Amino acid sequence: MKSLVLWVAMFVAFAGSAAAQPQYRVTDLGRLPGYTYMTYPLGLNNRGEVVGIGHSGSVYRAFIWDAANGLRALPPVPGQESRSSTAVAINDLGEIIGYCGQSGGSHMVGWLFRNGQYTMLGTLPGYDGCLPAAVNNNTEIVGTATGYGPLDPYTNFYWSPATGMVNVVSGQQAEFYAINDAGVISGGIRAGEPAVGIQTWDMRTGLVSDRGMLPGTSLSFGYSINESNEIAGSSIYISSSGHRTSHAVNAADAGLIDIGLFQAVASGINERGEVVGWRTWQSNSDYYSWVYSPQRGLIADLQAVVEEPAYFSRISGARAINDRGQIIATGANGHFPADPSRRAFILTPLFDAPGDVDGDGDVDLTDLALLLSSFGACQGEPAFVGGADFDGSGCIELADLALLLANFGA
Repeated sequence: MKSLVLWVAMFVAFAGSAAAQPQYRVTDLGRLPGYTYMTYPLGLNNRGEVVGIGHSGSVYRAFIWDAANGLRALPPVPGQESRSSTAVAINDLGEIIGYCGQSGGSHMVGWLFRNGQYTMLGTLPGYDGCLPAAVNNNTEIVGTATGYGPLDPYTNFYWSPATGMVNVVSGQQAEFYAINDAGVISGGIRAGEPAVGIQTWDMRTGLVSDRGMLPGTSLSFGYSINESNEIAGSSIYISSSGHRTSHAVNAADAGLIDIGLFQAVASGINERGEVVGWRTWQSNSDYYSWVYSPQRGLIADLQAVVEEPAYFSRISGARAINDRGQIIATGANGHFPADPSRRAFILTPLFDAPGDVDGDGDVDLTDLALLLSSFGACQGEPAFVGGADFDGSGCIELADLALLLANFGA
């Protein structure tokens, strides 16, 4: 390791640095044959694989997309062939979770798809269905056990191959939305007095934490959590008339940060602390998506920073951002005037040279220090820095260092 550091130091002595302006290349995921009414992305992993639904107008079909193979439908779920299927999330191992049945309906069947096989998740005693929300790289799944009808009581669940279905919080309307590799769940509680903030539940230690809520709000939910336990979510004010105003927030151990966007939902966060989401723009029917970078203090309308802004009438519904800075979103495609309905896109930073660990737009000594501090660590270990795993192998190794050094100064 000493010789490695010396070699790196010699290299750096001859390298310069330059900043790059963040912009995004747009890739249209296309249409699923037979389900061309709408394409909607819901999940994204660090390998750039996307899952979601193709919509025929009455039935959904779960899909997976990657750059090498394009868009294709998942195999039919055994016993559920005539029902809609929705792929909700995908982890870095390529494991996919989803459910069968129409959203809001009864008897939702939750499933895990891995190695070409489906595993049915089941549900909790006294409940009818299962709506999974998130899966981590240890195949731990969280979500909602649903009632027999849309107005019936629901509750939270945790599932793993070892435990099966477990109700973590009983007697409260606790909602689970995300889980990181350390087993920390983020979510919130729908009802209760007094009101509580964004909640986390640690499945390893049993610790429950209240991350707080923004002043003047009455509901808070954490929709995404990274390995540093930073959370993207929203604090919501509900008026007597039922109007809701939410703020996008990033909750770290130091407390909440009000990103400053009203009527906004923060839906995704990566290991750099970059946050994406969407908000109402000018009217309740016109939305735009945004990206927030704590390193640059930047809030950008994605419409303004894509490679070809005229490509869309509006980018909306940014759902997730991975450690490479790729974002999934929806929008109307201006290149297809005869097909104006919602399409799915993945936005890839034009500055996509491996090496920018901290996401500040250049490859410099800070990135090098972060990689070296994590050198030799693998996914699931405390020292692992996901943003430094440039080749997606799951470990920080010489191949990642070589990629960083090849782009040093970019």
